[in-house]
Amino acid sequence: MSGTGPLDSLAGKFVVVDGVDGCGKTTIASMLRCGIERGGHSVVTTREPGGTWLGEQIRESLLSMRADMGNTADVLLFMAARVEHAEKVIKPTIAAGTAVVCERWTTSTLAYQGVCADAMDLIADLDSRLLGDCRPDLTIILNPRGRESRGLTDRIEVRGDGYHAGVAERFCECADILPRCVLVDWGPTVAGTYQNVVGAIAGASGSGYAADFMAGMEAADGLCTDSCHSRGSGA
Repeated sequence: MSGTGPLDSLAGKFVVVDGVDGCGKTTIASMLRCGIERGGHSVVTTREPGGTWLGEQIRESLLSMRADMGNTADVLLFMAARVEHAEKVIKPTIAAGTAVVCERWTTSTLAYQGVCADAMDLIADLDSRLLGDCRPDLTIILNPRGRESRGLTDRIEVRGDGYHAGVAERFCECADILPRCVLVDWGPTVAGTYQNVVGAIAGASGSGYAADFMAGMEAADGLCTDSCHSRGSGA
């Protein structure tokens, strides 16, 4: 099945789904994957930090309750994982004409580690120097206000409410400031949220909307429902 709706505009593009812990990134990324595939396009889903052997090792270290790194060390490790991910997975995949849907990117580092002006400057400088030719074509930030549902399973999740409130605000600031970055509100259901996401993509691409949304929902219902439900809301 193919069409001319907004998800077709993502063919061969690099798309990021971002937001706070527990906001549903995995579910929405899976639904986007199904919608893109249903349109006849190839797509790969991946996550940050991760996606490569090195990235997964860094992920384990960063999230371990035993870790006691400072904020600068966190930034450098996240960026090291991201550079490897870009070089080994994302750029070759895009070059081959396959879309990439990635959970988290530099927007997450700005939100979680951008705790002061110096940290923001460091993240922006490293991103420019190391990832200048690997930019998302679209970043979808799921509105963090009132949607946080974090667990207590890693060293970042267990930080206090004040820290996580700051993370939510910095995500909203990213959506206001960064190019090709949109803040998407949650609907009353997962399907409603997906409808808002497709609508945001339509606005960004100038494409039609209704037919592509229905195709995507058919794909999600027919191909992804079980996997989405079994994985929960996502991280």
